[in-house]
Amino acid sequence: MKILERVSPPGGIATKYLQETNDGFVVEATYIRRPEKHTLCVSTQVGCPIGCRFCASGRRSKGSLYQRSLTSAEMVEECCNIAQEMDFAAHCRPLTFAFMGEGEPFLNFDECLKAFYALAAMSWPVPMQLAVSTSGIRPDLIRRLGEITFSVRLKLHVSLHGPSDDIRFQIMPVTQPISEIVAAVRAYRERCGRPVVWNYVLCAGVNDRLEHAEQIVRLLGPGWHVKFTRLNPAVGSPFRPTPRERVEQFRRILEEGGLSAAYTETDESGIQAGCGQLSYHYARGGRHGDT
Repeated sequence: MKILERVSPPGGIATKYLQETNDGFVVEATYIRRPEKHTLCVSTQVGCPIGCRFCASGRRSKGSLYQRSLTSAEMVEECCNIAQEMDFAAHCRPLTFAFMGEGEPFLNFDECLKAFYALAAMSWPVPMQLAVSTSGIRPDLIRRLGEITFSVRLKLHVSLHGPSDDIRFQIMPVTQPISEIVAAVRAYRERCGRPVVWNYVLCAGVNDRLEHAEQIVRLLGPGWHVKFTRLNPAVGSPFRPTPRERVEQFRRILEEGGLSAAYTETDESGIQAGCGQLSYHYARGGRHGDT
């Protein structure tokens, strides 16, 4: 893997990296420097076969949705290439390698595990932890992950994006029944006790009604953490961001139902590096432009 391009706005906290594999494919990753932590959001596949409709990762140039999975060595090199550019001495704060960029990690499960072990075995000048996200496409592997131990902290993120199967299917056309996903995540947390975050991208008029918040309370029950992200604009997405006032109403219903809820609005949209914006800017044989 080698870095082809860096994109960083003046005064911004994020940098988007384009890295090329030995066989000519390119993936994107984002480094975010916040006062409390470093976060490096890296890709696990070249494109994504899930094709969530709000996300640019599944819409590639020339109509190709997905190319291949990355190897563990490629993922580790993707992380290390960017980490070498971080000024740990000037910004001594915890580092999270978040496997939350392009791709579905649970469709590249074994290679991701190898990358986790490799990164955890390395010596880092600041405390390091791992995070991994999934659409829930493999509930069986969510359960399996709960049976595996790691020497560093691991946080599991699960894409919810809707309180029912019909709403989720509008947003995530490749998915599993939400009841199976929730059951697997419950079993995961009971087995290992590691933190779990339910991610929810708010799309105006699709999954942001107040009755949807009430449905989430009934679906999950108290004691879970839900993290909201306001939709980032992506080329080709049919959805619009939820008005900010609705976000607050939604959050209040969840908290009254015993859930903890946090809302984030990323600062990386200006360079197309926010959640749902990482896409394929290159193809074998040369650049084809943005999707």
